[in-house]
Amino acid sequence: MRPELGQLRSALSEEEIARQTADLTKKLADDEAKLKLLKAGTVLITAEEREAVEQQLTSYLDVWRKRRSMFKNIWSAISEGLDGKQSELFEEIGVESDEAAGADMPEAERLLPKRRRR
Repeated sequence: MRPELGQLRSALSEEEIARQTADLTKKLADDEAKLKLLKAGTVLITAEEREAVEQQLTSYLDVWRKRRSMFKNIWSAISEGLDGKQSELFEEIGVESDEAAGADMPEAERLLPKRRRR
């Protein structure tokens, strides 16, 4: 009887079920309204504008990749004999790493269509 009593105590009351149903119904209505707007085919930018932005992002990612590689090569040569943690040294000399700045190259690359990815 204890397991059955535990199940009955953990079951939702009618008021809780009604409240959850109302919340989900409201969320469904909001989502359907958003979907209706998206299905309407509203074009916010033209294909040419999108292509230009994709090219610009690709060039920025290429520059980022190149400079990141250059820095890593230089840093490995400089930090060969240094003691301490890399993050502490970066903070001390004022170097902002991608991680510290919240930048993520794979995340940025996923913004590009598959045909433009490296």
